Amino acid sequence: MWALRPRLQTTQQLLKLTKSSPHSLLIYPGKIPFRNTLWVRYKHKSNVTDIIEPRYEKRPGKLSNTRASKQIIDIKHYLKSTDVPDKMRRSILANKVGSLVKSTRDLETVPELIPTINQVILQLSNSDDELVKLIPGIDLAELFTKTALAVGRMKQPEYPQYMAILAFYFLKHDVPVPSEVLIHILDMGSLLRLGDFQATLSFILSYKAASLPATFSADLLQHLWTLNKLTLDNYSTLAELDLLSDEVCLISDPVVTHFNNYLEYLYKDVNPDLHEYKDLDRNIYKVLCTANKMIETCLNRASTETLLQLLRMKSSLNSLVSNAEDEKVIRKILYQLNVQGEAGNFEDLLSVLFLQDLFDETLSETILLESVKTGTEFQEMCFKVASFIHKDDVKFSPSLRLRAQLISFLNNSEISEIEEIEERILSSTDNFFANSEDKSQSLSDVAQALMSISSIPCDKSYKFLSHKLVEANSVPEIDIYFFKHCIDRAILDDDPELALKIFFESTKNSSTFWSESSDPSINATLNRLISTIMKHSKDITQTFPTFRRIRLHMPGSIVAGTMNHLAKAMLAENCVGDVVEMLKRELPKIKKDSYHRLPVRAPWAYDHRSLFNTLIEYVVSYKGDTTSETNWQLYGELHKYFQIPFDSYFPVIQYFCEVDRLNAALVIFRTIKLLNELHGEKNDNLPPLKEMCLYLLQTFGEKLYEEGVLEIHDCLKTDVAFENQDIDLQNCLLNAYANLQDVHKARDLFLAISAHPKESGGVNEETIQTMIKALTYGDLDYVNLLWNNLSTFGIFPNEAIFKQYVIAHVYHGRVEKAAELVSSIDDYNLEVTSDLLLAMHNYCLEPHKQKEMDEWLAENYTEEWQKLCLSTLLRSATKYEPERYLLADGGVESSN
Repeated sequence: MWALRPRLQTTQQLLKLTKSSPHSLLIYPGKIPFRNTLWVRYKHKSNVTDIIEPRYEKRPGKLSNTRASKQIIDIKHYLKSTDVPDKMRRSILANKVGSLVKSTRDLETVPELIPTINQVILQLSNSDDELVKLIPGIDLAELFTKTALAVGRMKQPEYPQYMAILAFYFLKHDVPVPSEVLIHILDMGSLLRLGDFQATLSFILSYKAASLPATFSADLLQHLWTLNKLTLDNYSTLAELDLLSDEVCLISDPVVTHFNNYLEYLYKDVNPDLHEYKDLDRNIYKVLCTANKMIETCLNRASTETLLQLLRMKSSLNSLVSNAEDEKVIRKILYQLNVQGEAGNFEDLLSVLFLQDLFDETLSETILLESVKTGTEFQEMCFKVASFIHKDDVKFSPSLRLRAQLISFLNNSEISEIEEIEERILSSTDNFFANSEDKSQSLSDVAQALMSISSIPCDKSYKFLSHKLVEANSVPEIDIYFFKHCIDRAILDDDPELALKIFFESTKNSSTFWSESSDPSINATLNRLISTIMKHSKDITQTFPTFRRIRLHMPGSIVAGTMNHLAKAMLAENCVGDVVEMLKRELPKIKKDSYHRLPVRAPWAYDHRSLFNTLIEYVVSYKGDTTSETNWQLYGELHKYFQIPFDSYFPVIQYFCEVDRLNAALVIFRTIKLLNELHGEKNDNLPPLKEMCLYLLQTFGEKLYEEGVLEIHDCLKTDVAFENQDIDLQNCLLNAYANLQDVHKARDLFLAISAHPKESGGVNEETIQTMIKALTYGDLDYVNLLWNNLSTFGIFPNEAIFKQYVIAHVYHGRVEKAAELVSSIDDYNLEVTSDLLLAMHNYCLEPHKQKEMDEWLAENYTEEWQKLCLSTLLRSATKYEPERYLLADGGVESSN
């Protein structure tokens, strides 16, 4: 496996090309250097290049155009001829097309070739049964394949009509169909109507699941590789569709090998980037998710060799980034290996290990180390593997044999006294150290074996290894992997104090340079160390100096999960500046105009999503800054690094509106609109929602933010996403202009709305109420004119409209007319309410008019007026406009 690839020795050991499987990607590891180096990249001079097979097919030679042209002329004659009986003519055409297809390698050789075949097939295809009677199925498959290849080489691919006819025939009829034909049908469906790999493959499986060729998946993957279209999504789709169907087996042993080799290809030149955002196929989290799907799909049917490959792959991935679910997957693989092994006394398992390449012992090393970590759960399998490795001094390296010997003894020993165990280890390793060329590496090997035994306390093991074993064997220097194995064990035991102690002692060692390591698993260990410390101490003021010391020695970035622990602790103390600085230092520097950002919505982007959620929650909840500038600055930083989830925009807009940062809310709205214009709906860049516009128009109108209202109105007029605006949106915009007292714009908008009848989304009761409000700011005569013409809009006054009309008269000092209207309220089948009486008092601008109004209310509605006087709702007139807007809705004056 690529992650367990040891240092490379020779060209012959690097590549071992084979022709046994046409689906193999032909990548093989080199010789193992007697150490589990995991991801270490050894730089050396070599002319060897990893090969996965040519990615483009060699174009076959072309046949003579003259011969094909003569055949076309002959076919066209029979297409038009009426001298030959129809049945005979159809038979002749079928024979000639079959002969033409067989004799022509490239159907695009002659421009008229495909159109001519199209005419013939359309004439012959009155029914599928008749077509196959005239042209054998094998010939139809050859025609389909050659046409698909010809279309694929066109600059602008365009399938002839007969391809759909043939594709439907192959899918509809219960006949064996070659993988090549099904693959070309998949290409055609993806290019044409369905336009999606998963949808097209699902469509094909709905017809051919029961009769799918065994090599279909492997052939499909190799085809996609040849076209340079192979991605992790293809593997993920195969796994998902396999799980959904009991009839089909899409994930087979060759497919697992193919996937394993594809991962080798992805990381053949560089180590995984912990914050990959450009090429998501290299994103380690996406790789982990895809691997988990593959394992879940094939676990119960995979061969022993395939299970070992999966174990090695998963172990390597987990050494970089993992969570509890990833650890469970390891146990599932071990459980399946154990089940298969117990049935045959583990002979099949040991046979696979024996047959592995002489210079590659990574499968044996992986199952030995992973099985011993589980304690007694797979003890028998671990013992069998350890004994097998220890006894074979030809197949396995001294390093692995020593680790197997120690694991076999320590994991099955009845000795409980640590002194006896130490003496046994010293005697067992004496000859090994004496003959070792690299005692530092040998010490690390012993540490790896000893630290994998959970029954021996970590602190005692570390003390014995770092003192007694070093002194007994005169180890000149302590290798970095020695400290890594010890720290990993301390972290596993959830002992941050011991882990820190080991780390600090490692920094005093003159030969240990963490920051110079190219092994990403080294960086992963330090990441886990920081996370463990933060989990046990939330006080960032105490842990920050420790974090800084560890960070100085890290060879790579901090993973998103660790950053999330740090961010939570920093934000708990409102250290926003430190959080921003951490984002700048740890996350990639992305160009401002770049389309790509760190994904957070994908299911596999769980670590980055958690980090984003921590930061966005702080943005919408922090109240310590009265200007909310801190919130705004942090939110701006998020846009530099993350693909902002669309569903996070609205809560942020609401927050900044609530704290009167209206321009900030408008900027966010602009950003949403701009991203949608630039990138469409890719990566969740949707257009602004109707609910956003309604909220912003209402808020901007209430707070008299004219720039915001105008900009959103312009957006509604020009954006095709709002081409079909409903009456709710138009009424909200009308109300915003009414609040701004822009009567001219309100009138223009009302005329546009009134162009449609009420039944078709035109003027409704809310529109009339809002328009009366808008006209009230101008001239009462226009209000009366609208009132007198309500019937032309199909509107009859309801309670809200009547109250707004009364407010208009009170607002202009026409209290007598208002009283007259209320007195004749029965004419409108309405009743006098306390809301109406309250509005008649509160919307009087002049004190003397308000007094006059109050006298009338006290005289005519004594009981209701007394209740209002006892309340706190009455507002005295001050010769200024009322604080609230004129639109009255509900129990008291509205804030609309």
